[in-house]
Amino acid sequence: MCRLDRVLILPGIIQLVPDLCLHALPKSVSDHNPLLLCVDKFNFEPRPFMFFNHWMEDPKFNDLVTSIRKNLRGSGIGNVLKGVKEAIKGWVKENRKHSIKSQIEEAEKRINAL
Repeated sequence: MCRLDRVLILPGIIQLVPDLCLHALPKSVSDHNPLLLCVDKFNFEPRPFMFFNHWMEDPKFNDLVTSIRKNLRGSGIGNVLKGVKEAIKGWVKENRKHSIKSQIEEAEKRINAL
């Protein structure tokens, strides 16, 4: 690592959050390592489920919800909602992973073309 691959923080932060950890990520396009400052042993509360209306514009999303509703037909409304929520979480995670990965690949192609 060189001088640019460092991070500066206030001394009081270490006292407030003693479990801070600095990770050097692999080099990508730049010749420097991106740095990730994170908390290793902090117990965060579960994040609340959030629904975004633009998801309904994706045909795959509508098919997912419809199939889950059909599979759980006859169950109580609570079970149906819980099943739909879990399916949506998986769908969002998968789509976000592919979306970010494709954006990175596209940016690297544009940079390499320069």
